[in-house]
Amino acid sequence: MERWQNLKSKKREIWYVRLPKKEESMGHEQSNARPCLILKYIKENQLVIVIPFTSTLESNKFLYTLMIKKDAINKLENDSIALVDQLKSISLERFFRKIGDLDKEIFGSIIELIRDLLNI
Repeated sequence: MERWQNLKSKKREIWYVRLPKKEESMGHEQSNARPCLILKYIKENQLVIVIPFTSTLESNKFLYTLMIKKDAINKLENDSIALVDQLKSISLERFFRKIGDLDKEIFGSIIELIRDLLNI
């Protein structure tokens, strides 16, 4: 958790996160270490709401996904798909390295997908 102390705002950051192992996940749930987008850090609970990414580009065929092209700002290794429908709260303990930041305009598109997904 020490790595979080110097960071003021985490929204729009992309981090490598250790999600539950494959044998602990079910169906299409994402597992193992992967990039995740931070939506909100809940300091009081030591939880972070994230959206996992996948480099399986065919996943873009599903509803509530968004293509994220790798660039100098997000510093992703590969073009990726944000799996908006799989947003989840996870412990700070699962975060191990910041990758980069998501462009504000793309982040806005993700927020719109969340609003549509949750019908708000």
